[in-house]
Amino acid sequence: MSLWKRSIQRLFAVRFLFNLIYKELLVYIIVYFVINIIYRYAINPDQQQTFGRIVHYFEEQLDYYGRDLTFLLGFYVSLAAKRWWDQYQSLPWPDQLAVVLTGLIKKDEMERIERNGFEKTEYRNPFASNWCLPLAWATDLIRLARQQNLIHTDREILREVMAFQHGLQQVENFANVSIPIVYEVVVNCAIYLYFILSLVADQIPFTNQDSFDLYVPIFKIFKLILLMGWLKVAQCIEKPFGDDESDIDMFALVQRHIWTTSIILDQYNKLPALQSNMSSLSTSLASSMDPEEAKKDKGFDG
Repeated sequence: MSLWKRSIQRLFAVRFLFNLIYKELLVYIIVYFVINIIYRYAINPDQQQTFGRIVHYFEEQLDYYGRDLTFLLGFYVSLAAKRWWDQYQSLPWPDQLAVVLTGLIKKDEMERIERNGFEKTEYRNPFASNWCLPLAWATDLIRLARQQNLIHTDREILREVMAFQHGLQQVENFANVSIPIVYEVVVNCAIYLYFILSLVADQIPFTNQDSFDLYVPIFKIFKLILLMGWLKVAQCIEKPFGDDESDIDMFALVQRHIWTTSIILDQYNKLPALQSNMSSLSTSLASSMDPEEAKKDKGFDG
């Protein structure tokens, strides 16, 4: 079942990539065939020879330009992908904080702290748009719990709260400071200029007898899909917290955090009964021994 699911996800990924680049691909193919028809049927032989020399010159120059373009685009994509992963890694997970709370606070004391916390949250709800305020309320509740001797130490809890705050601050920093717009403009201009010049460089001149004329630039279309796909994917993952198909599913992530912390905080004091397994362990060891070794062991005990 998982194999079918991964296959379906790959098909959706191909569809998503096609939706990103189909406009550029369609424009490239149309303009290429317009130039090709003009070259074949709308100009005289002398003009065709001149155009053939232009094609040869463009082809030589774009060969060197394409290598630099690949390096430039690769650096931009790697930078965008690293930012995307770093933003996801910066998202704080409440699991460790919940485990620390269960280890330091008893069940009845935790319910008492929760009641105080709900009263404060309800009282200050108009200011809840600032994500720093709930963390400030949490530290205030920790201070009150320490003063009322509901917890023995607040160091571990405060450390986890500060780690949670640091993760959220990192996410906000990524949102406020993006990749420099100048670098994005340079990469976009380089890519589009390369394929504009390729419309001429990819034509097959009549004077080149060694070239096989396929009429359709298959390999250049493949290169356009590859490079333009890189560019579009880098632009999509630059801001991962949105509503697009490629963005991180924050709703599912928040649901997961709520479910996990609820299980940890509700079930932590319901320990299963601990039983001694020495008898079963000795039985399993005896059954695993050879008969001769078991007789020797019994004779030694006797």
